[in-house]
Amino acid sequence: MAVQLTDLETGQGEENRNLLFTCNWILAIGERDEGRGISESFGFTTCYKTAAYDWIGHIYFRRRAPRFNLPMEGLDLYLEPGRMPLASTKPAKVRIGYTVYMTDEFREVLHHEPLTDTYVAPSVFGLVECYKAPTGRFKEKLAEFLGSRLRGTWRFVVTMELAFSTKSFLSGPEIFSNNLHAQPDDISNDFRFAFKKNPDFHLICSDGQVTASKLGLFLATEYFRELFLLQMELKINSTDHDLRQFRRLTVTTLVDYLMSNTIKENMVMAVEEVSELMQVVELLKPVRKDELRYYMHKLLINRLKQVAETRIEDVVKILLVANRCNFAQLKIMCYASVVNMHYEAFKTRYRIDAPEPEDREVFGQLQATRAFTFQSPLEFIDKLRLKAYKVSLAFA
Repeated sequence: MAVQLTDLETGQGEENRNLLFTCNWILAIGERDEGRGISESFGFTTCYKTAAYDWIGHIYFRRRAPRFNLPMEGLDLYLEPGRMPLASTKPAKVRIGYTVYMTDEFREVLHHEPLTDTYVAPSVFGLVECYKAPTGRFKEKLAEFLGSRLRGTWRFVVTMELAFSTKSFLSGPEIFSNNLHAQPDDISNDFRFAFKKNPDFHLICSDGQVTASKLGLFLATEYFRELFLLQMELKINSTDHDLRQFRRLTVTTLVDYLMSNTIKENMVMAVEEVSELMQVVELLKPVRKDELRYYMHKLLINRLKQVAETRIEDVVKILLVANRCNFAQLKIMCYASVVNMHYEAFKTRYRIDAPEPEDREVFGQLQATRAFTFQSPLEFIDKLRLKAYKVSLAFA
């Protein structure tokens, strides 16, 4: 399983169609105290292929109650992006409507307000941009509802509809830096690679050694800066360093990046090799590690798009690397891929009593990881599955 560094763009052939997500929110406001008003929230997830986005619907209804010194009567009904670790993608259109039913059997309709377009405005607390619904008639119905003796049986159902283009939904937010350069084919006269001609330091790997510049390593990494300063105090003049836990290809890739800020575009790396490279990065602590992390993050996202629909074992392997390296967007894409395309196979294959020892080992790794969400991937996938169940998907 390998990744071609030259192919980093969104997959081709994506149909130019719209995704239409619809969610019904049943308001649990049957026996509210008339003076308190209403304050409710509802979370759900729009999920398709390798993309998942959290959303939260809010309703705030304030009654006119001078004796309690509460604010003037008003209603806010809006939808805002949820608490995903990354900024959500913007929908092309958001519409909100509601229906009032006589009982919780949801058969006899008292009133129906069709879906209407929302407008963009700051949320009630002014923290994020949200999609607000016109609420004039809705406020009248809520006031009538709270003043009725039958309010214990009435049910309000708010319907929220979000439309996206498939391409923008799957692309997600662009978070990657483009400061890396391609390594030239001929480096013989390139000053950035002068250290290869007259190296004064060697890194010993499991399958060979890598030449480097001692000054370059001192300037480019926190690890070697601290090491060389300590050796200077102890009057030790070393010419090599032991990195036998890593392979030569991995260390060479990192050293070339540290010295020249370039990456070989025609190099093919397996997912395991990307994971090993990030382990070296965490050990040596490069001064410029963010660009390399972004590049490898995007590299694995491209690989996930290639295998997401067909190979659950590859998706899980990428998920483990994403958790180890804390690649936030990649983790969400892996979760979405499992939920949307492989959930049953995932739950059947990866469990504590799986017949294959490799699957039991993977289950243990998934269960032990709790970075970023304070939940294991197993718990987060189940949670995402339940939130996605609240939403129906159609193609327009």
